[in-house]
Amino acid sequence: MAPDHQRTQENRPPDNPGNAGKDRVLKLAALLKERNITFGIEARVNDIEEQTIAALVDAGLRHILIGLESGRDESLKRLNKLTSVSDNEKALRILRKYGIEPSVGFIMFEPDSTIEDLKINYDFLKRNDLLEKLEISVNVLYHHMIILQGSASYKALQDQGRLNISDHSTYEADTDYQNPKVATMAGMMRDMTNHIFAYMKDTWELSFKKDPATLSQYDLVNRLLVYSFAGLLNEFESGEMTAENRDIYVRSFNQSVDLIMS
Repeated sequence: MAPDHQRTQENRPPDNPGNAGKDRVLKLAALLKERNITFGIEARVNDIEEQTIAALVDAGLRHILIGLESGRDESLKRLNKLTSVSDNEKALRILRKYGIEPSVGFIMFEPDSTIEDLKINYDFLKRNDLLEKLEISVNVLYHHMIILQGSASYKALQDQGRLNISDHSTYEADTDYQNPKVATMAGMMRDMTNHIFAYMKDTWELSFKKDPATLSQYDLVNRLLVYSFAGLLNEFESGEMTAENRDIYVRSFNQSVDLIMS
């Protein structure tokens, strides 16, 4: 499926790439339907179009990964996504209409993020019901930007002397955050979500199988995580978070997770 910016309206010519891509998907869906299988795919948000999604779901589509990446248009431009927040929300609406709750890619912490960026991202996730399950929240509330060799971000940050290249591989790199508050909050969220992941490596399968006790634990941890993220935003915005109480906050959070998961 081709991006929306390659499409025209109903009178688009037959050789338009978007029209041709849509036709290919519909033909593929018809072939897959004959196989009586279930399957998953990855797609850009501006590939999500009602007719093709309906056909794919009818053919057995059950899982999809889409890269939302941000809830702020300015950030999507920085990431060169060629998509918008409106595209993100439209894709979610269409997929949910056909019974698909997507897995999502999301970059909460960019190298140039501000606390305002984080607040807008958080509001986007909340209003689009993307903080309801621990398996999603624990990823989208921390995920940082992975900078891949060959990307525009890699070159730009390297030219600026901001790229931290691994001694083991040049393919992936990272960079320091420009905003000190964002850097501190990112570090806190990394430590908090890593503590949750340590439990999930042993309990994820139980959650997948709908074990009642595990589902209850995950729900409590999710509520704690979402509440804590919102609280941190308020504390960093007001200037109340200090280096001293940073460690206290993380330790207290992790102890609360221990109590829930024990």
